[in-house]
Amino acid sequence: MSDRHSHNCSHTHGVFLPNLINKTMSRSAFKSVVLLFVLVVCSVGGLLTRAHAGLTLYGSAFSSDFFDPNQNFSKLYDINPLNGAATLIGNIGYRLVGGMAFDESGTLYGVGETLTNPGDPPPPTGNLVLITINRTTGMGTTVGALGVSKNFQDISFRHSDGQLYAYASGELYTVNKGTGAASIVGATGEAEIGGGIAFSSGDTLLKAGYDHLFTLDQSTGSGSPNTFSGGGTQLSYPTGGTPNATGMDFDSATGVLWAAVHADATSNSPAYLATIDTVTGLVTKIGDSVVGLTALAAIPEPSTYGVLAGLGLVGIGMASSARRRKAPVA
Repeated sequence: MSDRHSHNCSHTHGVFLPNLINKTMSRSAFKSVVLLFVLVVCSVGGLLTRAHAGLTLYGSAFSSDFFDPNQNFSKLYDINPLNGAATLIGNIGYRLVGGMAFDESGTLYGVGETLTNPGDPPPPTGNLVLITINRTTGMGTTVGALGVSKNFQDISFRHSDGQLYAYASGELYTVNKGTGAASIVGATGEAEIGGGIAFSSGDTLLKAGYDHLFTLDQSTGSGSPNTFSGGGTQLSYPTGGTPNATGMDFDSATGVLWAAVHADATSNSPAYLATIDTVTGLVTKIGDSVVGLTALAAIPEPSTYGVLAGLGLVGIGMASSARRRKAPVA
């Protein structure tokens, strides 16, 4: 616990709580409330010092020779928004999971490939499918076949109606999240094929290329402004080479755009967590992450302050109960 938290705990114990004990409860009940309060504050205090408290980031990664069927099964990671560090959750059980997104219910979806014919000449063949992913174990479950021949680079849900969109090699698609079936919307018309997509809280659909950030028309797929001629907002990466924001997602609570960035154009490349300023195009590196980090999905978790407020109500209830027990019988 930090000195600041220690000071706050001492202040609360030394000023507020003695008044509480004198007015509302017995000493034994007071001790119970204090013990509960201290245990919770000390355990939750670390969360309060974490950057962007209340946000959880998940990433999928694969790094390998594309032609080796044993090397590009994806794994799910918990990504620390403070420094980019990746903690393995588990194997997803699907290859090339290049896009992930949460729907409004908090279900994590992804797109990947099943390996149906491992004995085929390389590259191995499989079915491209929409999946749901268990956040606790990392295991994926097939929803249905996408019905397309292209690997999707990223996916994102529109907030207003829950429609799922997907991007693949210069084309925008919608995806039925109940069946997995994908339908083409149209070509983006861009020169910079590849990169992530993400809906803002206002349902603007943004697309990152190697050098620019574009807005995509959700009815036609076309990018603006002048995507093919290199228009849009110029992205300013902190590293040289050919970096690419392969997966993106907005934090709906703060409006921050998060990105998984490959240092170069290969799936084996070093990767890092970053934020993108949608106005200036500045890409800020948060920290190095797992090699091959490709997809990124953000979900706000229940506020720590909300938890503490709830516990405060519990304490008030205990105090009221103790006061009733102390009241003399008429």
